[in-house]
Amino acid sequence: MQAGLYEPASGPFPPSSPWYVPTEYPQYDAAAAEELASAYTAENGGPIAFDLLTPPDASSQQTADLLIDQWAGVGIEATKKTIQQAEGILQVLT
Repeated sequence: MQAGLYEPASGPFPPSSPWYVPTEYPQYDAAAAEELASAYTAENGGPIAFDLLTPPDASSQQTADLLIDQWAGVGIEATKKTIQQAEGILQVLT
């Protein structure tokens, strides 16, 4: 996604880092995610839906689009809302 700029990692440090520690972090499982989202929808009478706040820079926009596409693939409805970073901080804090 970032044109090979970053090494994939499952934690704060990539495998090439001296501080890397292998984790048992869950692997991506679209089928399980879709099952959980469907169960939520059945129990709550509607889908999981929310606005994803993101700053206007290109990298954040690209990341938001990727996440929204992945969530849509398992039945989660997210809408991208572009806002300035200061506005986002205020919304989170108030």
